[in-house]
Amino acid sequence: MKTIIATAAFAMGLMSAAAAEGMYLEVFGGADFPPDLEWNNFDYEMDTGYSYGAALGWNLTPNWSVEGEIAYHQADYACCTSNASLLNLSVNGYYTFETAGTIKPYLGVGIGYGELAYESGSQIEDWVFTYQVMAGVRAAVTGSTELVAEYRYVGADNAQASGTDWEYQAHVLSAGLRFNF
Repeated sequence: MKTIIATAAFAMGLMSAAAAEGMYLEVFGGADFPPDLEWNNFDYEMDTGYSYGAALGWNLTPNWSVEGEIAYHQADYACCTSNASLLNLSVNGYYTFETAGTIKPYLGVGIGYGELAYESGSQIEDWVFTYQVMAGVRAAVTGSTELVAEYRYVGADNAQASGTDWEYQAHVLSAGLRFNF
């Protein structure tokens, strides 16, 4: 229930500001590639996961922007029916490099708060600090729409519940659309 309320409040806050000048809305989806889980001297291989999300941002200058983002990540363990997931609420900052063409490379960092869940028969979750770094390119499709291709590393550590400690980390490749207002 906490997850639903937090998600709804975050989404309403993002949507209420959508009409402002210099704003953008971005939607994206992609593949998560988490590293193996090491536990009790054993490696547990993770399957390729998935992620999707949306962000509402503000172009502060032609180079600098800031956004609020909500994203969901999930990956299964290859050995069994367990999975790990992360519902991430974050604030991200970006620097976009000036180029002569329509392709715009950028770098970004983000911090946030997320619900990290582990499911193996039953589900346990904990809200933890999250972080991410991003690098990507945007290419104009129309005057106000851009195609986005991005790499990001996302992490959430130190989740604890019911005597279990776990984390979620992944390399993420995603694509999306950015709508500039």
